[in-house]
This record gives sequence, structure tokens and C-alpha cells, in this order.
Amino acid sequence: LTQGAILIQRQPFYVSITRYFEDDQREQLGNSEVEHAWDRYRGGLEYMIARTGAAIGAEERFGLHARIQQMIAARMAVAIRLRHANKRDPI
Repeated sequence: LTQGAILIQRQPFYVSITRYFEDDQREQLGNSEVEHAWDRYRGGLEYMIARTGAAIGAEERFGLHARIQQMIAARMAVAIRLRHANKRDPI
């Protein structure tokens, strides 16, 4: 944030190559990470908001925190679904 602005869009942009070799059986990092690292996402996003200082107003800051909560709730739902599908403890 000291170098420039961060753009947070409604539609995420993500590129992933899930299989390089046809017989390659590997798990996507995001799938395993979502099960236990959602708090890192929250912490990183909240850190970026904190770094903005007075550049954003209270109303915009509140809106950003609400969007972070929505994203984290969605990540947690995915984590529970993956843990259930893989017969692991959902908690």
C-alpha cells in the first residue's frame, strides 16, 4: 500500500494449472489451505486495510470489513464441504 493502490473486485481473477502431466494426481494448494488457513486470509486483508490509515473513511472501512467477513464465511463453507467430502472431522 505504500507503493500503490490495491484493487478489490467483485469478480475474482485466478489462474490455476491443476494438472501438468495427464497422470499427475495432486491436490491444489488452495484446497488444503482453505481447510485451516482462512484466518491468514482475514489477517492479511485486515492488515492491508489498517495500512490505508486515513486514506479511507469509516463507512468505506466498515464496508471493507463486511466484504472480508463475507469472503471468510464463503471460505469456511468450502472448508467444511471439503472436509466432509474427504471424511475428515469438519471442525
